[in-house]
Amino acid sequence: SPPPLDTAELEARAPRGLTTGERAILRRRLSPRWAVFSLAVIGLLGVTLWLRYTAPTLPATASEPEPRPNSVAVLPLVNASPDSANEYFSDGMTEELTAALGRIPGLRVAAPASAFALRRRSEDPREAGRRLNVGTVLEGSVRQAGDRLRVTVHLVSVSEGFDLWSETYERLPSDVFAIQEEIARSVISALRIPGAQAPPPVRATSSLDAYHAYLRARHALSRSVGADPSYAAGLFQEAIGLDSTFAPAWAGLAQAHAQRVEAQGARPAEGMPAA
Repeated sequence: SPPPLDTAELEARAPRGLTTGERAILRRRLSPRWAVFSLAVIGLLGVTLWLRYTAPTLPATASEPEPRPNSVAVLPLVNASPDSANEYFSDGMTEELTAALGRIPGLRVAAPASAFALRRRSEDPREAGRRLNVGTVLEGSVRQAGDRLRVTVHLVSVSEGFDLWSETYERLPSDVFAIQEEIARSVISALRIPGAQAPPPVRATSSLDAYHAYLRARHALSRSVGADPSYAAGLFQEAIGLDSTFAPAWAGLAQAHAQRVEAQGARPAEGMPAA
């Protein structure tokens, strides 16, 4: 510690004496209370630093929900066809696969609306899976050109980032129903869900043309911007004309009539009875 200060000696040595401020500083240095205060501040700083570096830290992901086991999200399949208008088909396959996987007992499937909300996000499947709180993500692309249909799919583990399963199908467009069934069975096998079996296939129509008209109608009806219920109603009518037993087309037609009233201002006395 520094030697005691003699204010009288310092006053004598100073050519012009000490100023009032300098005397105050010396008094604080000589004051026992000032020394105690300084020691207290230093002690408090030491305790603060000790607590900061010894307190346990929470993991970075503590606030993020854990992905649900045996859960999957079907991300919107990318339209890889030369014609951008074929997006109706890739979107339709996305919805059909979501519905097929949703019928598997023991498997949780993210809602289509939640998955489609991530369509324009430039993020990897793992980040999409975390946002949707699922353990796996099914992603892929659909290319339809001429008489060939190419479907590529990957089942990705959200926690590890690796493919659990992947496949590419090169078929005729008429094989679209068989492809959807094979994908559902493969997902069950890859996830190893105890006791789960692929549900019996649901083919609402055997007419490929009716199916395409139906998918176009669904796409026109479900667009967040520019939805056209009247145009969709016409396409549903076209599908019904090709297959009068196509139940989803009838249900879609009823929805289109109701939306004509809600969104396009059609007279309720006209639209609702038709629905």
